[in-house]
Amino acid sequence: MNQLFQITRYRSSDYYALVAELGERRKARLFEPQLPLRRLSKNVLDSVTSASKTPEPNCQACGACCDIDPIIPVGRDVPAGLKGSWDIVLDSEPEVLIDRVLCWDIESGHCSHLDGELGKHVVCTAYEDRPDVCRVFEPGSDRCHEFRRMYGFEPQLDAEIVQRETSLVEERRLNIITGSRIFADSVSIGIAVSTNDPEKLETTKTIRMKIEVVIDFDLENEIELHEYDPSEEMWFETELVGMTLDEAHELIESGVNRNSKT
Repeated sequence: MNQLFQITRYRSSDYYALVAELGERRKARLFEPQLPLRRLSKNVLDSVTSASKTPEPNCQACGACCDIDPIIPVGRDVPAGLKGSWDIVLDSEPEVLIDRVLCWDIESGHCSHLDGELGKHVVCTAYEDRPDVCRVFEPGSDRCHEFRRMYGFEPQLDAEIVQRETSLVEERRLNIITGSRIFADSVSIGIAVSTNDPEKLETTKTIRMKIEVVIDFDLENEIELHEYDPSEEMWFETELVGMTLDEAHELIESGVNRNSKT
């Protein structure tokens, strides 16, 4: 028998309000990032700063990456070892699922599967079942070192190094989707004869969803990526982030998310 796990549903506005609250609480105890955080690579091979050339930090004496980001996508198939997740639904159409994320401990503000004390000794209690976003984050990458500086686990950089390495990071073009938004583009209500009783009328609702994305954090130029019927397809806001536009178009054209119901 498959192990049961709890899924809590959040309307998107409530969920992002919680994310903002956790972010403010976290910000109060961290140093400000010295380098442009969103542009820092989470992969060692793509990293460009001098810190990424130093020995790899000990993850079990850190834990910063398990505490800093409250949005951890888990995808459609939640491993039983994760125990629980949050489903994010559209405010206006709560039957439409737009994301599934790992649940967080509201009191501590970090991942519910993180045990121990940050900066001293930590362990992931669901390590074998951890989401893909955790698996691809590499210790020793540019982003890893910046997280560690923000938590005070590594010394702050001096002004000259900040200036030099900011230039290196900003010169690096990502050419990837760095943000995604799913919303109801149109909703229409119709009246039709009931399929069960020809003498009765029933109300029908037709929803058209739209996905818009941004490339390299260019928030002023959203790109319309895809329009779909949620009764035939299901997409998550986080699943396209990190892809190139070509990769996203290929995924959409593959039909992998058509008639997907979970």
